[in-house]
Amino acid sequence: MNELKNISSLDNGNVAARFVYNPGDVPTDFKVIIDHDVVPSDLSLEMVHRVKGENKPATSSVGDVSLAQLNFTGLIMDSGDTRLVVDTATNLVYGIDANNNKTGTLYNKYISSGTFFKIPITQDPDPLTAEELVDYCDYIKINVARSSVVDNCKIEYDYLYY
Repeated sequence: MNELKNISSLDNGNVAARFVYNPGDVPTDFKVIIDHDVVPSDLSLEMVHRVKGENKPATSSVGDVSLAQLNFTGLIMDSGDTRLVVDTATNLVYGIDANNNKTGTLYNKYISSGTFFKIPITQDPDPLTAEELVDYCDYIKINVARSSVVDNCKIEYDYLYY
C-alpha cells in the first residue's frame, strides 16, 4: 500500500493537493481520509493531470486538465466520527472512529455531482527529468483547510500489477 502525506507547492490555505503515482498495469482505487475538524460542508475531490504547454521552453508554466471530480453538498458529519473516508473501491463514503474502525455512518447521500474515479496509470518516468516529472504528474485536489502543523488529509492506494 502506498500512503502519501506529501504537502506540495500546490497546497494553499483551502486546498490540499496530493501527487499520485500509479506505475501499475491498471487504474487503481484509493481512499481519501480526512480529519473530522476540517471536512467542509461542500467537499470536492478532483483528479487533475498537469501538462506542459506545447512548443514552449521547459521553463514555461504548466496547465491543469481536470480528469474527474466528485462533489458533496451540505455534508454534516456525525459527532461519533473522527474521520471521513471516501473509498473508491466500494464507492462508499463513511465515518471511522479514533481506532480507525468503521462506525456504520454513511455519507453517500451528500454526493451532489461527479462520480467515483480511479488513479490513472502514470506514464513511464524513466525518460523524464525530475523537473518534468512534476510537470507531467497527476494529483488529487481536495478542498480542506491546510495546517502547517497537522496533516489532516491523506490518500492511500495500491499499485496493481497483472
